[in-house]
Amino acid sequence: MTETLDTWQQSWSSSSKGRDTFQLFPKINLKRIHGNFYINQVITAHGVIGLYQSRCFNTSPVCSCGTSDEDRSHIVFQCPQWANIRKQFFPSNFINLTLLQLLSNKKARTGVEAIMKIKLEKVMKTLNE
Repeated sequence: MTETLDTWQQSWSSSSKGRDTFQLFPKINLKRIHGNFYINQVITAHGVIGLYQSRCFNTSPVCSCGTSDEDRSHIVFQCPQWANIRKQFFPSNFINLTLLQLLSNKKARTGVEAIMKIKLEKVMKTLNE
């Protein structure tokens, strides 16, 4: 088993793929964190995140708030559109936490899910117009 894990780690460390996820999980681990459809978009920086959308669909990476490119850090920690959700769900010291620390907090994870769900609903509404 150790040889398999070592091979996997070597492949993961040297790959050019999944680097956003690698930033959170540089060491492979068999422990599971509790993700779901919405949380996985934040972990992988894929899905409805503007920077990812711009790479896939040649759209603007700029967040609809207009203050910066929409990456996972902007969405979770900075975007003024989500200030009320952060206030309701995130601990008061959230700005000092890493994304992984924040996602380890059940209430904060619920807030991140709420943000991503609203983002998906907005994208779906736009596609249906």
